[in-house]
Amino acid sequence: MVKIFREFFGPRLNGILGFLLRSVVHGIVLNIFWGWFIIPYFPLPKLPLPVAMGIYLMIAFVKRDYRSDLMKHSEMIDYDNEEAVKRLYGIMMMRALSALTAGWLIHLLCLKFIR
Repeated sequence: MVKIFREFFGPRLNGILGFLLRSVVHGIVLNIFWGWFIIPYFPLPKLPLPVAMGIYLMIAFVKRDYRSDLMKHSEMIDYDNEEAVKRLYGIMMMRALSALTAGWLIHLLCLKFIR
């Protein structure tokens, strides 16, 4: 019974966990960007994390091609292969960190030249 449960739900649970992790990570990045680029220049309130996650999900829904090539082919990934799942999550985290680093550098430039 446990084997049947794992075979049926295993890949789906990994997909759901990946979706939730991606939403949280990108929501955090959006929240930080909001604090860097919106609050200093516009009279708007701080963006709560759940709202940032919702905005991310809305953008992801509207812009369906946001996914990386690896994510587009995630159906081909063997979710029972722990290394493949780790690689997929690692790439997602690296892309979020890369976006955060680029945003931080732009934020520093804005502080230096715009204020």
